[in-house]
Amino acid sequence: MSSSSHPSPDGSPADPDGTAPDGTSVGRGPAAAENAPGGYPALGAEPVDGVRILRAPAVPTVVVQAADVPMATIAGLFDAVFGKLFPAAFEQGLTPAGPAFALYTRLTDGPDAAADVEIGFPWTGR
Repeated sequence: MSSSSHPSPDGSPADPDGTAPDGTSVGRGPAAAENAPGGYPALGAEPVDGVRILRAPAVPTVVVQAADVPMATIAGLFDAVFGKLFPAAFEQGLTPAGPAFALYTRLTDGPDAAADVEIGFPWTGR
């Protein structure tokens, strides 16, 4: 294993402990693999090449938050949200500014798998 420093996402050198000046982890050591959430593939202890952090301007969104949704029923939740979110937003003069998204903030495993999720769209308007 080499002792070279890996650059941070913005191109500046990382600290020897594998963190960039902004505190972002650049390398992947054994601790990163041990602390990874279940269900993620083992990527090994070496840094992953080609990963970049992109910063984008904030975009207003309209979302519906749902907690503890059984994964077996989540498709129905998407249908219900999309069917109500668009008409409500249009009534307020909002216009879609991009594709729909879902942000899963919590997932559980097993036969009773469930998720906390935010479903929505970026919007412009008024």
